[in-house]
Amino acid sequence: MFVRDQITQGCYRFIPSNWAKVSEQAKDLVKKLLVVDPKKRLTVEEALQHPWMQASDEQMKATAFEVMYPAGEGPRPSTSRKRPLEDKDEDEQPGKRRPGPPAAEAE
Repeated sequence: MFVRDQITQGCYRFIPSNWAKVSEQAKDLVKKLLVVDPKKRLTVEEALQHPWMQASDEQMKATAFEVMYPAGEGPRPSTSRKRPLEDKDEDEQPGKRRPGPPAAEAE
């Protein structure tokens, strides 16, 4: 049965290997948000007041990092920085222009 179908029928389970590092408070919040009957389900206000949502930002960041990067792998280094140009004269580097004649002013 697909996860969507399990949720809409209220017959789901937490797969232990996927939820091993998720706190009991977080699981409790998810369960209360997945209640099929909207009258029994948490409202937005109630969800925001849940103890798990009240945890400190640093605590949440640490937990999220641990779940996303198991075994201390950490994020991969960014490759968005460009390497500096090598073996080029300073005048040839992009972004470094020689001063030209002043622009004529429009009348």
